[in-house]
Amino acid sequence: MTRTLHILPQTAKAIDELLSIRPDEWKNKSPLFCTNEGKPLNRHTWGDRIEMYCKKLGTRFHPYALRHAFSIMFLRGKGNAFALQMMLGYVDMTMTKRYVRLTNSDIKEQHSTASPINRILPQKKRLRKIDGK
Repeated sequence: MTRTLHILPQTAKAIDELLSIRPDEWKNKSPLFCTNEGKPLNRHTWGDRIEMYCKKLGTRFHPYALRHAFSIMFLRGKGNAFALQMMLGYVDMTMTKRYVRLTNSDIKEQHSTASPINRILPQKKRLRKIDGK
């Protein structure tokens, strides 16, 4: 399935920096994300690389955790769940809902932000008492 992946200028700059240090013979021959030999990455080589870095750092996680973390951070940053679904490449929300779990505080915040009652009833503004000293 083909999809468009939007990136921020900071990401584009990081990609340009990555491309600038690659060997000249890789130009137009190697994919953007590749092995140390310029060959395409696959889920096994990516997982092996993550495992190697985890050993060096004395930690452990699965590559899928990065996708999960991005999803949660995107939603908590006010990202739209349907936009997330499209970015992840899913045709419906079923898979997105499986690993994106919102906490009660996330749900409470969303409710207070987006509740239609905010547009129906006028908001009360609190005034603070000021000591007349």
